Amino acid sequence: MVLKQEQEEYHKEGIEWQNIEYFNNQVICDLVEQAHKGMIAIMDEACLNVGKVTDEVARRSKVSLNERKSKVS
Repeated sequence: MVLKQEQEEYHKEGIEWQNIEYFNNQVICDLVEQAHKGMIAIMDEACLNVGKVTDEVARRSKVSLNERKSKVS
């Protein structure tokens, strides 16, 4: 997202710039950072529940991530 913003800013300011094509990785960022569903949120919850995390909790988290990942593909 930073590269996109910088390229837009350069264009607005009339700065000579060779545009760079790139993959929009927002879906990856969402997979990692999304509140309550992202990988970081799942790890935070597991850390808060040390000793309470079971194989079932891990399985549900994996299923949730796989469902979201399939939407990215």
